[in-house]
Amino acid sequence: MTYHLAKWNRQNRTGNVPKWTLYHRDNSGKQKVLRSWPRDTEHPPTEALLELERLNNSTALAPTIRGGRHATLPSFADFVPAYRADYKRDLKRGAVSARYYKREMRLCDWLTEIYGDWTSEHFFAEGAQTLVAEKFDSKWGAYGLSVRRAAKGTFNRICRKAVAEGAFVANPAAAITIKAQKHKRTQAEVEAEVKKYIYDRSYVRALVDAAVERFDWCYGILIAFYAYTGVQAAEALGLSWRNVNLDQKYVHIIFTRRPCLDDNDDIYWETQEVKNVKSDGTLPKRVRKIPIVPELHDLLLSWKLASPFSQGDDYVFPLKDGEPQNGTDHVRGEHWKDFEENFRAEYNERVNPANRTSNAICLDDFRHYYATLLLIQFGDEWHTLADLMGHESTDFTRKQYARTYEELQASGELQQPPVMQQIASSGLQL
Repeated sequence: MTYHLAKWNRQNRTGNVPKWTLYHRDNSGKQKVLRSWPRDTEHPPTEALLELERLNNSTALAPTIRGGRHATLPSFADFVPAYRADYKRDLKRGAVSARYYKREMRLCDWLTEIYGDWTSEHFFAEGAQTLVAEKFDSKWGAYGLSVRRAAKGTFNRICRKAVAEGAFVANPAAAITIKAQKHKRTQAEVEAEVKKYIYDRSYVRALVDAAVERFDWCYGILIAFYAYTGVQAAEALGLSWRNVNLDQKYVHIIFTRRPCLDDNDDIYWETQEVKNVKSDGTLPKRVRKIPIVPELHDLLLSWKLASPFSQGDDYVFPLKDGEPQNGTDHVRGEHWKDFEENFRAEYNERVNPANRTSNAICLDDFRHYYATLLLIQFGDEWHTLADLMGHESTDFTRKQYARTYEELQASGELQQPPVMQQIASSGLQL
């Protein structure tokens, strides 16, 4: 005994009238029409879907006790544990980071508080879409665009599982609209964004030199390492002296420091080997071998001689007790922000008082600064840039820095390789 929805053309005096028809088929195969609705939409109306679900669940699901009362329809909260388990499995296989996992679990808790006991009858009743959106906005309306998008994404993925299992007739997350706060950028705004990646190199060098003189322990040299290698923070903090060849002047990026979760879902940091395959698991990537420029070579050599932790397995940039650093938050907050603001104000007043255009530089900007130096030296050799920057493909490198390359080319700052210089001076003979 089953219930079905089907398209139906009913005959009357004016001709065929399209209908959505709910009918019942018994074990002998006989059909009986129970109800019909006008077929003025491509999909069945919500009322028809709810009625179909109610009838099917009344025959297929046994009553269960929830909150002291009988219920036959699964609620939103019933699908959250399975989603948590799937996300934790992704964490263990390295598909998501520990910080994203913690954020996702927090969003699951908040969504359960709001929609936990809601069943399909609540989500798809008349006027329910407005209530779904109002409850969402009451919780996340004051947050930024990225937070609201993340909350809707979690809500969407949990409900998608309910739809796949037939508990929900549609995804309730469709009722929520996240309006973008940014307007479409004009050409002038795009050019201004590109120019942020073209740094005043004399200013950056002066900033790095001042940081080396100002900071104690290894923090100043760490700043110089960011600027002259373009590595990510986790890669610099996972670097050991064994992977620094001061004789041949190169650095191997093999290890990284990344946050992990213990059994109690508390974050701890661990040094792990950098994956030598692309994210899709297909082609292997070469181990990054970054050359050490002369300025950085002298700093690393002097630091190795001065550091009490300079054996092969020791970290290059440890804490003062020799333990590895757990991220750069203390460098950003305690050492960098106030120093950079004061130095920028003094530099603009002393060197460039008429046109104070030196922009603020955060630690992440040093990676873009290094990419700019590579563009000036290698031009559009995207394979070389992708290898040195650690990108999986040249497509990402080109997408990230193509406009910067065009800007440098227009300003005449790109260096020609010796072969091109020779051709330009003597002419090309074919």
